[in-house]
Amino acid sequence: MKTEKYLPTIIKKTIYDIDFDTLYKNGKRYLIFDIDNTLIPYDKAIATTKVHELIAMLQSQGFTIILMSNNKKYRVRKVAEDLDVKGFSWSLKPWQTGFKKVLKHLGNPPKAEVITIGDQIMTDIRGANKAGLDLFW
Repeated sequence: MKTEKYLPTIIKKTIYDIDFDTLYKNGKRYLIFDIDNTLIPYDKAIATTKVHELIAMLQSQGFTIILMSNNKKYRVRKVAEDLDVKGFSWSLKPWQTGFKKVLKHLGNPPKAEVITIGDQIMTDIRGANKAGLDLFW
């Protein structure tokens, strides 16, 4: 078993510790966020004001925001509508199905322009690594 499959590109304590300015300066344009326990707790239906402000700031900076979750359609739709972004449910992470669908939706940008942000080793990290995408954890 290769441990690299289970290692994120960068580890941060929270999403608010990520230096999005530097990411943008370095050519990153697309942010794929996991939902549960990354953006909001798994038992909450809508995002906090702080999350709304972060998403709005990232969009005004020029990032395209996508939500990608293994959760059910109604859960992802509710959060995506609340944040006014596109969401993909039943992503089947760590398999490539969901990542391929999201990248196709984005027009298949160079993978170097895409960052995934998630909290689970077996789904988010392993899936992003298999897809060849950088991942913040």
